[in-house]
Amino acid sequence: MNRNVNVTAVIVAAVPYILLGYPWVSMFRDPWFHGGGLTVEKLRNGPGYATAFGVAIVSAIVTSYVLALLVVRTGERTLIRGMKCAALVWLAFVGAVMATQYTFEARSIGYFLVTAGYPLVGFLIMGAIVGAWRRKPGPGRSSEQITPEEPADAR
Repeated sequence: MNRNVNVTAVIVAAVPYILLGYPWVSMFRDPWFHGGGLTVEKLRNGPGYATAFGVAIVSAIVTSYVLALLVVRTGERTLIRGMKCAALVWLAFVGAVMATQYTFEARSIGYFLVTAGYPLVGFLIMGAIVGAWRRKPGPGRSSEQITPEEPADAR
């Protein structure tokens, strides 16, 4: 684990991403069901809530950590930089991949907007949190005691 990544920020950033799921699916239930060929019966026969939420929690923490690592490794930590990194990550690894897949599967643009929009909004929230989060100086340390090799945000 990279010592410059703030694990608290990673976990805190994962929470709103997970919590965003319920209102997102509630707002876009019809296009999500229609575009994905879903029914209540199919969902009931799925993996179950424990498995689904377990995967969602682990995935959100992994995503948040990788996003935090990217922000730390590429420059100054700010809310805007975090969101920019999040948008680029989404564009390259979610938006582009899903657009290609959905095109070949002949899925609707509406379904793409619903299913790809959730990670976009979630990534932006995570990026804002991990980008803006600052560690407090540790005991006996001030900003003057940080060496040039240690970024100011590594506190």
